Amino acid sequence: MITRTKNTSRQQGFALVIALVYLLFLSMFSTAFLRAVRMNMTDAFNDEARIEATNLARAGIEKAVAELRENREYRGEEHTPLGGGSFTIEAKALDEPGRYRVVSQGRGEAPLRRYAHARIIVELALNPDGTLAALHQREIHRW
Repeated sequence: MITRTKNTSRQQGFALVIALVYLLFLSMFSTAFLRAVRMNMTDAFNDEARIEATNLARAGIEKAVAELRENREYRGEEHTPLGGGSFTIEAKALDEPGRYRVVSQGRGEAPLRRYAHARIIVELALNPDGTLAALHQREIHRW
């Protein structure tokens, strides 16, 4: 009988060790999975903020075109709020009449990073009647 009790207690001890090793592996895999999910969520939020910043920069270009149609002396504005972000416009008259260089920078908010930025630079030509003759996108920067 004593031998049987020792075998039973050894089997129970071995089962306990197997259960603890299983729980250790399970906790390591779940921790790695949760970390990967969190990193993917962070990337998604930051991508959303970069898209928002790009759209804000495009909105700044559209606003500059509209303002230049009304007033050829328009030279821009700073930190105009729109949605959850803002945009800044710089409009510069070029040597030829009716030609302008417009730089628009959008700034979107990212929850796990301070801000996302996008800058769009275009050159445009306006006809004397205010219609858009040409619009050439030169550069887009995102960070």
